[in-house]
Amino acid sequence: MAQQNGFDLTCLTPKNFGPDDLEDQISVTDDDIEGDGSFVASSVVGPLPDREWLLDQWFPYKTTGLFFGAGGVGKSLLIHQFANCVAMGKDFFGIATKQMPVICVMCEDDSLELKRRQLDINNWLGVAEFDAGPDDLTLWPRVGSDNIIVTFPSQGEAKAGEFYKILCDKIKEIKKDRDDVLVILDTAADMFGGNENVRREVNTFCKTYLGSLTKQFNATVILLAHPSLSGLASGSGLSGSTAWENSVRSRAYLERVKDSDELRVLSRKKSNYSDIGGDSDITLIWDKGVMVMPSSPDQLDRINNTKLKEDILTEIESAWCDNTPYKSNKSQGRIVKTALPKAFPNEKKGPLLKAFNDLVDEGKIINIDRKGFRVQKR
Repeated sequence: MAQQNGFDLTCLTPKNFGPDDLEDQISVTDDDIEGDGSFVASSVVGPLPDREWLLDQWFPYKTTGLFFGAGGVGKSLLIHQFANCVAMGKDFFGIATKQMPVICVMCEDDSLELKRRQLDINNWLGVAEFDAGPDDLTLWPRVGSDNIIVTFPSQGEAKAGEFYKILCDKIKEIKKDRDDVLVILDTAADMFGGNENVRREVNTFCKTYLGSLTKQFNATVILLAHPSLSGLASGSGLSGSTAWENSVRSRAYLERVKDSDELRVLSRKKSNYSDIGGDSDITLIWDKGVMVMPSSPDQLDRINNTKLKEDILTEIESAWCDNTPYKSNKSQGRIVKTALPKAFPNEKKGPLLKAFNDLVDEGKIINIDRKGFRVQKR
């Protein structure tokens, strides 16, 4: 199978790229030594071309990147939105993209779900009701199909899966004679046929197989993946071997905001060519079928819990006036941690108590010693 797919994995070069026709895909300059791509430092003179980005300061152009997020957090939706922006050359939440054809290999959603999502995204992009989305975006639902790109069946020796050649043919079909292409793979669990904790297998998958796509097709590849339980707990968003992080040039992470069902934060966890400071984080909220940056009064109210806080203030004030105040100590009677949620049966306990504690921190609710909580200001 490997030979049929153009691989000779018994004689890989130190570059760790698999297809044996790779050298034909790389232009060799006069400065290259013996055609192996090496050069002497004295041959380097400026100016050199500026570095290019698929998503400015997030995903470098013609590299492999990772996009991690827990199941159900919305990463498939968000990458679908991103794919539309790239295909149309539109900014993604104010960040510049490089326009190119896009293929999304979607292993978790069927055709009908992708169509529903595309209509919501069209509305988000301002596409008129009877107009269409971008021609340069191909959505490829692969639910229920064999999507394994590589396996390691014999003592760790890599073997190309049947889908590898199918994928290459599809990319070639989409790209045609254009300069580049974005390949989105959703998810690693469907395409990686190895052990995520074995460094060499992960490295081979990312650098040899996904890396071959960047070389053969001038592709930028983004692979979606799920974090482990420890990755969720630590906030790193990682899973398995550290080779996942070390085999790519960039990694983004989408996570839920603690004590909020609606808020998400998109963060830049790794970017070899740019800063990864927290000021790059993007706060998002789900609205009308897509992820958006909160801006409307309704969205801001949902983020700040404005209405909920007002309702809590009214309840605390009413209880105080009725001489049945909420209290902080169980021995005093009506403890706020258990009694307040009963007054708001339609609200989740965690966000409700967080809103209450926020009001205390803001000085709007105060605790009168031995009497209970009352409203200080509104």
